[in-house]
Amino acid sequence: MLSNFKAERSSASLDAFIEWLRESHHTGLAETIVRNKALSDELAKLLSVNHQDLVSRLNALQDQIASIASSIEGFGGLVDVLDATPKLSRQARSILRQIVESRAQYALEHKLSTGQPPEFLFIGGPASGEIRYDEPQFMNEDLDSLVVAGSSAVGGPLKQTSQVRAECWSRMSSVGN
Repeated sequence: MLSNFKAERSSASLDAFIEWLRESHHTGLAETIVRNKALSDELAKLLSVNHQDLVSRLNALQDQIASIASSIEGFGGLVDVLDATPKLSRQARSILRQIVESRAQYALEHKLSTGQPPEFLFIGGPASGEIRYDEPQFMNEDLDSLVVAGSSAVGGPLKQTSQVRAECWSRMSSVGN
């Protein structure tokens, strides 16, 4: 819930979070936070963290909990069922974050004849730009894993990125040559 709240409001106070909980029909949780000073203080600290850092921390926490639960008899199968989504590399998560933040409709692969790794240009969004990445040797694998992981949950940009990679190279091959 904290991550969802931060996604909606980049800089918000504990009071705003408590109000959001009440509006989201989590009144009991809101009242627990109000009554517990230590909990309020810790949540206020987390709310001061930027959204991307918070999501990263929450993902790390979720991975640790899943790891511990999978080693306890009777919970391994439950963890496998609940955590059936493919694991994404750091670079794949960065790519996804960039696509979402760009609000582009898709990313277009532009292969260069210079021997440099291809560019992936944002298309159809309010801002121009390109995907920044550090490990070109894993780019195809990362894009494919995003398409698989996001085929129902994320949709648009990831599916279209895959389609563009497959369909548009011939149209773009003359650009930059």
